[in-house]
Amino acid sequence: MTNCTFYARWLRVGEEVKKQRLSEHLLNVYEHMRQQHAGGLDESLLLLALLHDIGKYRPTFQTYMFDETSKAKMNHAYFGANLLMRLVGVDARKLTFEGNWLQRTFIGNGDYTYIESKQQYVDALYSAYKSGLTHKVKYVSEFMLYDYLTMLANIIIGHHSRLKNVEVRPTEAKTSLREVLKTPYALGFERTQGVKKPGELTDYEIKSIHDEIPRILKFFQDDFPKHACEGFDTTSCPKHNGSCGLGGLTEMLKKGFRQYVEELYYKNERLFLKSLHEPLDERKWKDMLQKQINMDQVLYTKYLFSLLVMADRKDAREWTEQQLNSASKNDHQRNNKALWQAMLHAMEHNLRHMQATFDAKSEKERAIFQLRNDISDKVCMKASSEKGIRQLTLPTGSGKNFTGFRFALQHAIANNLQRIVFIMPYISIIEQNAEALRTIVKGFYYEGVPLENFIAEFHSNVTFEKADEEKMIDNNRYATASNDWDSPVIVTTMVQYLESWYKNGGTRNKNIAYLGNAFLFFDEIQSLSLSKVVPLKNVLQFSMQRLGCSVVLSTATQPDLLNPQLYKDELPLMIQRDDIELIELPEKTLHTFNRVTFDLFTSPYREIEHDEMIAKLLQQCQTAKNILVIVNYKKDARLLYEKMKVALQEKQLDQMILLKHLSTNMHRQHINDTVDILKQHVGKHAQTKQKPIICISTNLIEVGMDLSFDKCYKEISRIDSIVQAAGRVNRFGKNAEGRMTLFKLFGNPKVDEYGLGIEVGIKLIRQKFEHQSELTEVEMGEFHLLELAEARKNIFKDGAIELLEMHKENHFQKPFATSGRQFSVIEKGNGRNILVNEQVVEELLALHRPLTKGDLRTLNRYSVFVYHNRYEEMLQQGIIKEVERGTETYAVLSALDYYDEEYGLM
Repeated sequence: MTNCTFYARWLRVGEEVKKQRLSEHLLNVYEHMRQQHAGGLDESLLLLALLHDIGKYRPTFQTYMFDETSKAKMNHAYFGANLLMRLVGVDARKLTFEGNWLQRTFIGNGDYTYIESKQQYVDALYSAYKSGLTHKVKYVSEFMLYDYLTMLANIIIGHHSRLKNVEVRPTEAKTSLREVLKTPYALGFERTQGVKKPGELTDYEIKSIHDEIPRILKFFQDDFPKHACEGFDTTSCPKHNGSCGLGGLTEMLKKGFRQYVEELYYKNERLFLKSLHEPLDERKWKDMLQKQINMDQVLYTKYLFSLLVMADRKDAREWTEQQLNSASKNDHQRNNKALWQAMLHAMEHNLRHMQATFDAKSEKERAIFQLRNDISDKVCMKASSEKGIRQLTLPTGSGKNFTGFRFALQHAIANNLQRIVFIMPYISIIEQNAEALRTIVKGFYYEGVPLENFIAEFHSNVTFEKADEEKMIDNNRYATASNDWDSPVIVTTMVQYLESWYKNGGTRNKNIAYLGNAFLFFDEIQSLSLSKVVPLKNVLQFSMQRLGCSVVLSTATQPDLLNPQLYKDELPLMIQRDDIELIELPEKTLHTFNRVTFDLFTSPYREIEHDEMIAKLLQQCQTAKNILVIVNYKKDARLLYEKMKVALQEKQLDQMILLKHLSTNMHRQHINDTVDILKQHVGKHAQTKQKPIICISTNLIEVGMDLSFDKCYKEISRIDSIVQAAGRVNRFGKNAEGRMTLFKLFGNPKVDEYGLGIEVGIKLIRQKFEHQSELTEVEMGEFHLLELAEARKNIFKDGAIELLEMHKENHFQKPFATSGRQFSVIEKGNGRNILVNEQVVEELLALHRPLTKGDLRTLNRYSVFVYHNRYEEMLQQGIIKEVERGTETYAVLSALDYYDEEYGLM
């Protein structure tokens, strides 16, 4: 068997069977990981690359892999995790140390001091901190080694699925790493043999598995080509001087563990002390330190997991494409600095063209255009600064995204950044802004490829037709968007960004691999839910300190995420103290962009009836051409729409005025179609001779809709929501002034985070309008800071993050599976999506093949979310039916009259 060739995979192409050597695959995976790696724990990459598929060196696995008739399932990933444990004398079945590997390796050389437990470690650090001796002693302990080993083992085990829980509650024992490492399947038995309990394994079975390790390591050593050590550190290369096998891997592990202790403990100590903005009592000091270490371990695990999953899948995809296309491997590396320069050149050229266009317009439009350019120039003067976190606070209409992209390109050139990522709150913003970014660079090329093809969207609405499939590899646009983030410029949502970090699963997590050494631009950051402030803070801290990222928080109303007081019992974001704001505009400049004035529906403030609003709208029809009404809840939007429809018919105005309704009771395609109609009347390129329009909507219209109404009635909610809604009034500056009237319908807000924002908004609006009758946009923006101060008192904690922050003496609790299921950026509560029984849904569900990602995204466009209680009622009444397709169950609307073309789901 020693002369056998070992393979990672095979593919039948016509009559020929193509095979990829296992050693080639392992080295390719390491190279892909190394190319994307942003730094830190470098030695661990090689360990993960070599061990993730080392189980395939078992002769029984090679036989199994080529047996097309076998229905057995034989695991290879668990074998690598068990082998890892054996390197340091850990019995994987018991997860206990055998021998004194740690003491032999680290203690006694003068660099490290052994410490018994995590609690002793924290106590020792606190004593050193109080006496001013921090960093004088380097501690090492078995709990640190446990953390490191289980991190690597978990990544290896999960690289074809997802991370497991680690040492968690008994209720989660089935997914606990401790449990899965003890199963016979983990030791390499076929699943068809039945899963026995560890105690049921015979001594002979256990011995046969463990005796196989030296033989497999010999196969592993002999399989590597002589040139394998090229590009590797020769002391840890598996082929170097013939001293590989168990000894070579152990040397890698020693180096990897040293890096881990340095990065996760000593560096964290320094970062923790820098984070402290006020003296803490002993209990809180220790609690915060352990939280920081725990969260860093969680995020490092996610990051290394994403690198392995990305590299493993990338090599499999590239090898398969080479075999099918008979093409050689493409080793061409894109020069991103040259690409950024090409995009910047295109942007500057198109800017000059825009200048010539505006020269032919009115004096006011020319002045606004020039002011935007001046602001952009001043912001970009800071683009050559070092990496860090900054704020871009500019009023609506001042060109935040244009300035942000221009700054991003210049900053990426100055700091040699590899990727630019725009993170936005809503899909509607993505589709609009991604197109705007492409327009900015349109007409120019890099290495023969149009620059706009390097800008990829990543969100649930991205779909492509079959005709586009041939273009995927060439243009790198929709293919990238639908699979991973390996594109120079990514435009995605906050949902996708945070869930890539906190959800659990290789497909979701692999995108983290592309977020190292990146520029992260967060647009409309004020829309971030209070419960997601801490999750975002954790990721930003890790991205800047560990992955070398640079961050800009952009909005017209900054949520003050850099204020330490926002975080209460959490460590604040660590920031550079100078030049946080990229620009501070004088009040005169701010007023130049003022397009909207705010007033109250009734003075003094009082709640109003729905009929009062209808009467006001009928009155306003005489003076305002296009009117927008925004309410807080769907039931009110529908009730106002129904009443207004009747009122227009009674006044015989229904043929003269177009009435439209928008709410999340409508599926996404329905919303998009309605917005397209609105754009014909109040869009940027709307025709002048159109019917007047009244649109009654929930707050989904507030952000990302390129619409401009003459007048808006906005129900009081969070102040930042009010400011954003003002962006739909006089947006294009065609009127001397736009007006937004604030009101509150009768009824109490719901008891949730959204309801809290409404209550805080009402309180502050009432206080402000006691002393004046109108507010400008500038005053409303300043007013937003008062709301934040009030909201800090009630900041919501995310339960999934609290799980990940848990720490327990001498234990490594990391409930990846449990927290991944719980975490959600959009807090919808318990409920289901219902598919509207449109023709496209029927056709997709009737297909005799597995649904593709494109199919699922299409279904998503025709879905409406309902809460659990409503779902159960509709199911019992026969309004919906459940359709089983493969392993999935879809809820489909069967009573067609329950979906209305005006209201959506009834």
